[in-house]
This record gives sequence, structure tokens and C-alpha cells, in this order.
Amino acid sequence: MVAVALMLRRYNARVRPSYRAARTRLGDLSALITDRLAGVRVVQGFAREAQEEARVSALGRDLYAAGVQAVTIRNRTFPLVRFVSNFGNVLMLGGGVWLITQGQFTLGGLLAYRGYGRYFFGPIDDLVNINDLLQRAEASGRRIFQVLDASETVQERPGARALPTPVRGEIVFEDVTFGYDPARPVLRGLTLRVAAGERVALLGASGAGKSTLIGLLTRTYDPQGGRVTLDGLDVRDLTLASLRRAAAVMQQDTFLFHDTVLENVRYARPEASAQEVQAALEVAGAAEFVAALPQGLETMVGERGVRLSGGQRQRLAIARVLLAQPAALLLDEPTSAVDAESEALIVAALSRLMRGRTALIVTHRLSLARVADRVAVLEGGRIVEEGPPDVLRARGGRYAALEQAATLEAADD
Repeated sequence: MVAVALMLRRYNARVRPSYRAARTRLGDLSALITDRLAGVRVVQGFAREAQEEARVSALGRDLYAAGVQAVTIRNRTFPLVRFVSNFGNVLMLGGGVWLITQGQFTLGGLLAYRGYGRYFFGPIDDLVNINDLLQRAEASGRRIFQVLDASETVQERPGARALPTPVRGEIVFEDVTFGYDPARPVLRGLTLRVAAGERVALLGASGAGKSTLIGLLTRTYDPQGGRVTLDGLDVRDLTLASLRRAAAVMQQDTFLFHDTVLENVRYARPEASAQEVQAALEVAGAAEFVAALPQGLETMVGERGVRLSGGQRQRLAIARVLLAQPAALLLDEPTSAVDAESEALIVAALSRLMRGRTALIVTHRLSLARVADRVAVLEGGRIVEEGPPDVLRARGGRYAALEQAATLEAADD
């Protein structure tokens, strides 16, 4: 038993890195295949099938090599381990026969002793197999626990409280400084106040920090300086559930689950009735096209909503947000990926959705900025221009320049 234990210890030290390498290669291969299948149209569009096939084959060979290495170590070690463990049978029989010849033991006693030996050595063989399974499980579990044990960048503070109801929706960014790399801040001492029920559009170049403001309000990350408040309460003092129920985000990349229209719309509020869903679809301007679908509300939308157009997906997302009944609505480029006709329908639906709610609108499209009560233009991590659209247009500053550029672009089209 001591010899077997020492051999298994040496085997574990040698085989563990091989099993880990095999699991790493399997993860790399699975990630590559999943990624390329999701972007198969891009692969086809640039005729990159052969190159992608070569990459998959190379990772497959690496996985095969790592697996063969682990099996080789196993097949070299296990026969020797079993030989050593079964050598006890030889010692048992040889010693028993010698004792019988010396008159110190009986044949019946040896047979009984041999029978008990089977019960002893059988579990040792089982332990050898179980040990190998444990090494494989350790390699897989290690990758799983790397994810499970990863520290959360944003956590609720001890004693965090729920946002008091009713929520008015007043949003304030007070001298906020933030950078994904703290040494290179995206926002530099930014201050912005959004009154309850006010619609504010955020304009600016890519990387100016517009979407970052939405992430700070919903606590996707926390600022390095200053604070963000909702109804006068620091969002870091609130429970994440109550904060994110009160401030709903609508992303530019609308995600729909592989489920029915009904279940996708009421994902935000599962207890909502079919009648409430229908009312939300009416406000979102989606009721007509949903009624035309083969099974209406029970139509499967496909993975990520692949069976619907971009405009249809956006309108379903509007209905989903509407059903959640948030006090503050956070729109992150909701019309950036749709055509002009769909944009007009979506803007009309969003205008109905924003009625009576606080809205923070991140956009490059001026169609949404024009329906806002106020526009804030960001540049270099600060607000460089702020005011109602009509006032900024007359002032002839950055907002006016953006409108003029949009007008020229439309004329060229």
C-alpha cells in the first residue's frame, strides 16, 4: 500500500499538468468554434473559410496531442501500479504455503485468508481508477473555479438599502471622474443634473464617455472620484436590484432569447399578463408586425432574434422596457443599427415610452436629440455645451455643427 501510494503521488504530479493542458485546449477550441459560428456571415463575406478551418484543425491537433500525452502517462503508470498492488497476492500465497510446510498454518486458513485478501485489494484497484477520475475532475474544476472565485468589481455595501418608492427619477453626476484605466480617465470632473421627468440627450464623439455615464448610474462600475445619485441617494448605498429596476437600460445591440415573443417581452416582469404585453406592444409600435407573425405572440424569434429584422427587435426591446415600468430610462444608441424607415418608427415609439419618465439618451442620431428637453455635448471627458436643442442650434456651437453635418449628409443621400 505504501508503494502504491508513492507511485500514485508521482503519477498525479506528472499527469495533472497534462490534464490541465487538455482542458485548456478544449476550452480554446470550443470558444473559437462558438465565436466563428456566430460570425459565420463575416467569415463567408471575406472568404476566410479555409483559414478558419486551418485554425480549428491546429487547435484540434493541440488538443489531441495533450490528450495523448495524458493517456500515455496513464498507460505507463497504471500497469506498474496494479502489478505492485497485486504482488501482495504473490506474497500472500508464497508466505501461506511456506507456513503450511512449517506446520504453522492450515490450507483452510490460507483459503480463508486469500478470500479476505480479495476484499482488501479490490478497493485498492478501485481507488487507483478513482484517483485518475479525480485528476481529470481537478483539471476541469480548476477552470470552473477560476470563474466562480473571480472577485466582483462592484459589490453591494454592507447595509445597502432599497430605493424608496415612488421613484421620481432625478439623476445627478457630481464631479465624477472615471477611467477604465485609472491613469487615463474617460470622465474628468463631470457634473450633470437631470431633473425628474426630463429628457437629456448626450452627444459627442466615440470615446467621449457617453455610454460610461449609463454604466456608472447602473453600477456596472463605480467612479474613482465624485458620486452618482438617484433621487438624492448615492447609488453605491442602494441595493443593485432596486437600482436596476428603477433605471432600465436599452442597448443598441438588442438581445432576444431563443424563446417566444411573449416570453421575451415579459422577461423584465414575468408575472405580466398577455393583455399587458399586448398593451406594451401597442405603445412600442410592434403590435402590427407581431400579429402578422405565424403564431403571433407564441412565435419563436430564433437565437438572438435572428428571425426578426433589426427594427423589429428594437421595438420588442422597447416593449420589454415599457413592461418593466422604470422611473428612469437609459437609451444607449437605440437607433444606430437600423434604417431610416425603422428609425422613424423607433423614435416615435421611444417618444411614447419616455413620456413622463426621466430619460438619458446616448446617441449619434440627431432624430432622438431633437425630441429631448436638453442636449449635453461631451468632449474630452467634460460637458462643453449644454442647453435645449433650439437654443444650441441658434448659438452656432458644436451642436449646431452636428446638425449642419447631418443635414449635408442627408442631402448627399
